[in-house]
Amino acid sequence: PRARPAAPPPPGAASPPPPPPPCGAPAPPPPPAGAGRAGADGADPRSVTARLLADAGVPFVITTGSNLASLELVREAMFAARNGISSARALDAVTIEPAKLLGIDQRTGSLQKGKDADFVVWSTDPLDPAAAAESVHVDGISVQVLR
Repeated sequence: PRARPAAPPPPGAASPPPPPPPCGAPAPPPPPAGAGRAGADGADPRSVTARLLADAGVPFVITTGSNLASLELVREAMFAARNGISSARALDAVTIEPAKLLGIDQRTGSLQKGKDADFVVWSTDPLDPAAAAESVHVDGISVQVLR
């Protein structure tokens, strides 16, 4: 009897990993330096992940990853807000939540008396695509005016 071909994976399913190289064959080269790793593990990155985590009450952070061509961090937060999380939660995911994850939230991550005060003043809501940085402050001191 003839063998039947394998059924295709259902829509949205991750493709199976490639077979290992034959014994003695060289391993595939590593990705180029600075290359993003999204999807390299077979996962299917989705724009709704932040919303699903927020809805489940799971703390999360938003990063730009290792891809040198990635968006600015504030733009990553903007896209998370566009995909269903509140603006406040998106901003927390790039400020206080990473500080909590790193255990430095007593010193940084929010503007409070006694904390490090590194921040940007924006022309409007920083999650607005038309927002522009107006000034940058380090330790509470303006270091760059961008107007």
